[in-house]
Amino acid sequence: MKVRFCSVLFIAIALFLAGCSSETDQPELDTETEEETLLPENSSDDEAPVEGEADDLPGFLTVVYSETGELWVAIGFNAPRQITSGHFDRYPILSPDGTKVLYQREVESGMAELYRYELWVINTDGSDERLLVSAADLPGQMGFAMGAEEETMLDRLPQQVDWLEDSSGIAFNTLLESGYGVISFYDLWIADTETGAVTRLLEDGDGGSFAYSPDSTKILVSNPNSVSMVNADGSDRRLLVSYPFVNTASEYAYNPQPVWAPDGSYGLVAIASEEPFFADPYITVWRLPLSGEAVVLSTLPGINLFNTMYDRLWNSTRTALSYIDDLLSLHIATLDGESLYVYDNGDHFLGWSTDDRFWIYRQAGEVMLEGVDSSAVSVVLPAVENSDWFEVKWVSSTDYVALSGNYFEGMILWTDQVGGSLREIATGVNSYDALWME
Repeated sequence: MKVRFCSVLFIAIALFLAGCSSETDQPELDTETEEETLLPENSSDDEAPVEGEADDLPGFLTVVYSETGELWVAIGFNAPRQITSGHFDRYPILSPDGTKVLYQREVESGMAELYRYELWVINTDGSDERLLVSAADLPGQMGFAMGAEEETMLDRLPQQVDWLEDSSGIAFNTLLESGYGVISFYDLWIADTETGAVTRLLEDGDGGSFAYSPDSTKILVSNPNSVSMVNADGSDRRLLVSYPFVNTASEYAYNPQPVWAPDGSYGLVAIASEEPFFADPYITVWRLPLSGEAVVLSTLPGINLFNTMYDRLWNSTRTALSYIDDLLSLHIATLDGESLYVYDNGDHFLGWSTDDRFWIYRQAGEVMLEGVDSSAVSVVLPAVENSDWFEVKWVSSTDYVALSGNYFEGMILWTDQVGGSLREIATGVNSYDALWME
């Protein structure tokens, strides 16, 4: 599972590029179960879970979300339960084993009087809340805050944040909070959730956007000019791809997100052309081997400037990817560039089901669901006046969780199943994570 904290702009872009829904012959959710029974989905009355043993029961959904600065957890059809209060907490991330939640807590500003936050961890049952990473744990840097006339100490804060696969800790890179765009350090740090130890694994400039291999033995790292591979301890660095600095027409540096094949035998990365806003933009798809040189698989016409910064670009088996061509048509293509599906007026690709049988995209402003064996249907959204936001996370081959509505007037968190019916979880939500437990 890969989730990350980003700057406000990148978060907005990520949410703008999200979506969800589907259609299959899987059994429908048991909508007759009442919240008061406190049972996970697909369980019966004689299977009532013992407190803390929900992971032993197959087939239920865990959702954690932030509502008015407080974190809530909903398991199955259970009524949501509040697990933090008295602070402004958001951007929760569930650990791969579903037992812990990592989140960002806003705290008082530092010397530069800029936005400041810490990383905290709490168990999903609300116990053992503890501070994991604060600005004091990371070396700041003297500089000028936006609008300031004198230098002051600026905070180094976590940027991309991912759980380690064994749920023992997190990896993160950092940015300099100056009020201007995103000033990344392109480093890599590890924080142990049990001991609280925070360790720098890769120095400034040696890290960047990162992806751990499925067996956690190697790491792909990218920065605005290169993609490399290192061992999990930071040793044996191999430069795989070099490329020119990409013009983003903004204060934000371009940094592609590498991904791994499911078996960890190779990596992949898609890199935008140097001038993506000029004529004939393209993206280059690279295969990143465990040994030897990187190989170009295809060069695809079109602009995918920000989509290539998130792993949403690829399906889960890494056999296909989405891109928008220079005529603004959305393509789903194999890695060699052969188009499987083409959608005129396709605004954005929004997400794959976990088995790649279904996908969500936006066409002419409408959110659509299509499958390998099913035709496209419009995704039914909760009725919200002036709705302009849609974010989705698939949690299984048929189940998904979505956030939609109007960012300033109200956001609704809801879940659905392919062929099922929409179920509202909460309103006034600004961020969430979800995990299907088997």
